[in-house]
Amino acid sequence: MIKGTIKKTKKGWVVFYQTMRDELTSSYDSIPLHPEDVEKFSLLSQIFDNFEARIKKDPKVDFEIVDYFDNNGPEHFKKFAKLIHDI
Repeated sequence: MIKGTIKKTKKGWVVFYQTMRDELTSSYDSIPLHPEDVEKFSLLSQIFDNFEARIKKDPKVDFEIVDYFDNNGPEHFKKFAKLIHDI
């Protein structure tokens, strides 16, 4: 389980998380949200008013990085952030 912060960008929902480069150096990286979670967010935004504002209020998420096969486009094996629990 990895902890991160979710944010909606121009490219869609993205999770930002801290990575350790070596024993002393860390940096931040980002990964797109899994398509299933994006679909769930879309449904929730139709049900709840100001869904994005609710996410901004508490953007911390637990997730895992998963491989996802997509037959469209040049890159077939993509990595996504799959949320571990519901928001």
